[in-house]
Amino acid sequence: MAGTRMRCRLYFFIMLLELNLFPSYSILKKERYNMRALFTAIVILEFCACVRSKYYDLRHPIYIETDESFWSGCEADPASEEACHTFRVNRINDGIYDWFRHFDEATRPQAIVVGSKAELPADRINKRVIILRIEAGGCGKGNSACYSSGLFWPTEIVFDDPKFIFSSVIAHEFGHVLGLVEHHDTQDEIYSIMLPVVEDMDYVLPVDIELLCRIHTECPPHEDTWCEGGFYDECLCPSASYEEAKAALEAEELACME
Repeated sequence: MAGTRMRCRLYFFIMLLELNLFPSYSILKKERYNMRALFTAIVILEFCACVRSKYYDLRHPIYIETDESFWSGCEADPASEEACHTFRVNRINDGIYDWFRHFDEATRPQAIVVGSKAELPADRINKRVIILRIEAGGCGKGNSACYSSGLFWPTEIVFDDPKFIFSSVIAHEFGHVLGLVEHHDTQDEIYSIMLPVVEDMDYVLPVDIELLCRIHTECPPHEDTWCEGGFYDECLCPSASYEEAKAALEAEELACME
């Protein structure tokens, strides 16, 4: 990590030279402007790739805006278009709750879903809004959903198809929004929601919250076990001991998902 930071600082200094912010130290002649422009562009891109921005302060609401495409297919829903909208919003909230339920209720982070930019408070602290949309093929072949963000483009969670809008997928992509990367950690034979391939039976684990709070030092109070305090979940803790419950764990989890 220290080497990466040093490399970024060096590239940034070179970028300043090439932009002639320090003209007397410029290392390229004026007649080589095109080469300098190309070099500067490469340096800027690499420098930006080195920067890991923390866009969201967990002490303030995070806003999620639904693109018009996010409702595609709802007009043909047999239950009703309104029921389809409600179902999808509930799946969003369920996926986010998988993360935030582990924090004390009084100081729990908030994520608010809005339908348009007009609903966004002008004085919000977290200026960067998460856009949800649907685009067939938008995540590449074989991917149900994906996350993208950058200094010069919006933060988006894109679904390949409406059928992939369910809480575990949203929880996985929201983990990326919060700064986590995919990993293979497990706890008590339970798999993390940040596995590269998401399954319905994956969960936000205490290790995920630990990783989250390393990134977000403003993390509110939280527990670090499944079976007490804010982490308590009767579906994951059907008895005082995981050893006693292993045989029945899958059946308990399925019952809680119904």
